[in-house]
Amino acid sequence: FYGDVDHSNPLPFATNVFAFHVVPDLGAAANFGTVNGIAGHPASGKLFIADDAGVLSCSMTSNTLVTNIVGQSAPPNPPGAGPISQVVINDNVLLAIGDSGGAKTLHFGSLDVSGNFTARSGSPVTIGSISSPQLVVHPVNRQVYIMGDTSSNIVKSSAAIDALAGETTFVAIALPAEASSWNTKRIGIGP
Repeated sequence: FYGDVDHSNPLPFATNVFAFHVVPDLGAAANFGTVNGIAGHPASGKLFIADDAGVLSCSMTSNTLVTNIVGQSAPPNPPGAGPISQVVINDNVLLAIGDSGGAKTLHFGSLDVSGNFTARSGSPVTIGSISSPQLVVHPVNRQVYIMGDTSSNIVKSSAAIDALAGETTFVAIALPAEASSWNTKRIGIGP
């Protein structure tokens, strides 16, 4: 679902001003199952959706669905693809976490103004076996930080998102001992 918000209206969420609409290519009839993540790309106005088959994209009009962006294939997935658990867009860089037989991989590449994805050389890179990985991009150093829900560590990329390549590595940042007793972990960076 999506909603258009008119911020010029003093009450943008008032009845008869705001309404939700089904994303045309992602209605129940499309049968995509569980969505694992959604990211918007402001330059193209497209949504990018992580699901168990890969990354899809579409706009808010019918017949704009694009599949096979990252990892799209019928099971069993080829190495390096697998289910996509998260998709993040930062500026014009798309990041997606896939599962290749238990080892997690980070797919990365560029989006053009029309929302077309081009994988960068060396994509994907292995990030290890992280349970339910979540990723964020640091707003200042632009490095990628990834944490799992059962991990006591955060891993940090050796390169900023604009320079991710096949030789990118991830180094563990140890969390305090108290963090090991947390049942569910979430990651964020701010302000």
